[in-house]
Amino acid sequence: MVGIYFSGTGNTKFCVTEYVNFSVSSGRIFSIEDENVNKAFVSEDGGELIVLGFPSHDGNVPTIMKTFIEKNKGNFSGREVLILVTMAKPGGDVSSKCAQLLKSAGARIYGSIYVKMPDIRTDVEKRFTSIYQNKDMVKDAVSKIHSTIIDIKRGKMPNDGLGIRAALSSILNKGLTKEAPHELKLDTKKCSKCMECIEKCPTKNIKFENKKIAFSDKCTMCYRCINICPRKAITFLGKEIEDQSRIEMYIDETK
Repeated sequence: MVGIYFSGTGNTKFCVTEYVNFSVSSGRIFSIEDENVNKAFVSEDGGELIVLGFPSHDGNVPTIMKTFIEKNKGNFSGREVLILVTMAKPGGDVSSKCAQLLKSAGARIYGSIYVKMPDIRTDVEKRFTSIYQNKDMVKDAVSKIHSTIIDIKRGKMPNDGLGIRAALSSILNKGLTKEAPHELKLDTKKCSKCMECIEKCPTKNIKFENKKIAFSDKCTMCYRCINICPRKAITFLGKEIEDQSRIEMYIDETK
């Protein structure tokens, strides 16, 4: 089994790692940002199950993951793929959208699992949950992952977001959901020009120009820069950050 993921603040990395490690003793895990990610598709028998993980971005597959699938059509061809999607509020048909991309690449869909994880949109009002609630949420996520794996061994396959009901739900909710503005905002008074956002941006969307931080048009809505900025100077949907969200805040690293 091999896990391949994109993760903005660590939620999806955590879940894919948990899934693979609980399933097999010798699984392999790669980020799509890794230089050697192509090795994920190389195996002795060529038949390893691929666990493909990503966060739902406004009900859609992240642009960076769409691009990865498109670039690796040949590698996905003939492979079985389990889709794992992390989100703050499970629902919708994002798995179905990903499945269509994978099927066009010749992949076979093994199943799909939605995992509820702490909301990374920390600049949106009324999205805030306490660190204790988020820790419990992560524990519940681990329980769901484990129970899903056990169910699969018993012959019950997960199909979160793949059925007709999910598609209808997505259509009904589409008109109720505001389209997210694809534009990052910087509070220049708070920014210390530490450059961490530039170093960590997965799409190289952030640059230092004319003695200030500047944003391009390649944002993939991962919220990484917002949640790692030491001065909380970057926002996306809102104007202020209630608190930042990163997976290491909710797990016990000593275990």
